[in-house]
Amino acid sequence: MEPTTEQRRCESFRNYLRPARFPATIDSSKSRSEKETTVYRFLEHTAQLELEIEAGSFEELLAEATRAFAELVAPGSRGVPAHRTVEIARDDEKTIVADWLSELVYLAETDSFVPRRLLACERTPDRISVKLAGFLDAPRPLIKAITYDGLELSESSRGLWQAKVTLDI
Repeated sequence: MEPTTEQRRCESFRNYLRPARFPATIDSSKSRSEKETTVYRFLEHTAQLELEIEAGSFEELLAEATRAFAELVAPGSRGVPAHRTVEIARDDEKTIVADWLSELVYLAETDSFVPRRLLACERTPDRISVKLAGFLDAPRPLIKAITYDGLELSESSRGLWQAKVTLDI
């Protein structure tokens, strides 16, 4: 039986859905007895991807979300180096995570900017400002929107931050 268009589309994403592990790049002020590794992975869903992120601090969580986004829209490519600053005015950390990814989608669509890493992060109770390093390229327009449906964010008793975000593709 011939696969459907949706099955072929999902199959094309399978290469991007493998778990990835990267060492944390932003130091957390919290002390830990053993070195933790930040983690993100994509989970399949019809017309959606679910992104799960784990990190040792909220800032590391944003850094992992940035790396996951870059891997999805421009894996392995390099363009002209560029910097951007993103500011989000929210008092809810869960909403900041969704708005953060929405800003990355916006920058990719409007400026062709692909973020690679966080250079600086300033956070107050009602605002976050982040300076990003990345490059200008032709990112793939895979992500239509970030949804609030199923949005989760928690901090464990050990200080490990976990987020789950749904991406409409």
